[in-house]
Amino acid sequence: MPSGFNYLYALDYLNISQSAYNPIGNIDGRASLGDATARARQSQGFQPPQSGYYSYICVYINKVGSPTDNITINLYTDSSGVPSGTLVLNLAGTGSDSTSGTVVASTLDANFRLVPFKFDPPVYLTSGTTYHLSIERSGAADASNFLSVGTDSGANYSLGNRSTYDSVGASWTAQTDDICFYLFPASTDWKTLPRRLWNYRRVGSDSIYISPGVLLEGTPIRIRGLSAIVEPTTETETINLRPEYVDAFALNYLLSGRGGFSYQDNYATSAKIWADNILRLPKPFRPLPANSIRVWQ
Repeated sequence: MPSGFNYLYALDYLNISQSAYNPIGNIDGRASLGDATARARQSQGFQPPQSGYYSYICVYINKVGSPTDNITINLYTDSSGVPSGTLVLNLAGTGSDSTSGTVVASTLDANFRLVPFKFDPPVYLTSGTTYHLSIERSGAADASNFLSVGTDSGANYSLGNRSTYDSVGASWTAQTDDICFYLFPASTDWKTLPRRLWNYRRVGSDSIYISPGVLLEGTPIRIRGLSAIVEPTTETETINLRPEYVDAFALNYLLSGRGGFSYQDNYATSAKIWADNILRLPKPFRPLPANSIRVWQ
């Protein structure tokens, strides 16, 4: 669950089915990623069933040790069953939208988790064309701190296979198994999951629990929440002063006949009287949306 929230009030899900996938039920192994130069990248070949824009690829990944670098997915064209090294171009052929947003490796779990990678803007893929999703680390090889991806030794996905990249030889080698993954088309059809179908629990760490069978495997979700209103903690704290307070003090000062006179005035006393009156007003209050859940930090 994202950090920084004090309250949660909604969970949205992308209301669209996977386009291409090798389901997690086929996972029976793992392939190391970034533990050695011979395994600097792991890729999976696939074919989209329809031409169009695609926004999410989800892959099962876990961390080993404490990797701290970033992970991305790059989309490459095909060369004899392995990645060509050429990124997929956009429709105009002038650039590439085929690098996903980054995922910080330290936020991953020691157990396998389905990790979503978002392409923003979406990437255009052509039906029946073979592409390769390449999972890549930003850091150097580290035998103690690396990642692994869930694999399917039965190679149940028939339209592509796993490949491994050797960063020293700068070459890809095809493997006989597959990576388990999900590919989602681009869509703006986000729907709010009814409150009764999800819950928040802190069990070791913050977690969101979704009722079984409600969403398709790998469905991207987004969590909506609020942070608390922070109050000053010391008398010397710098705070933002509301403009209407400044205007009210200036107007009060001028209308009281003190503007333009040359004699000494006790500004501190008059300011204190004015502030005392203002501060008797109730503190600002932001009501929380219905069905909000408190997040325990």
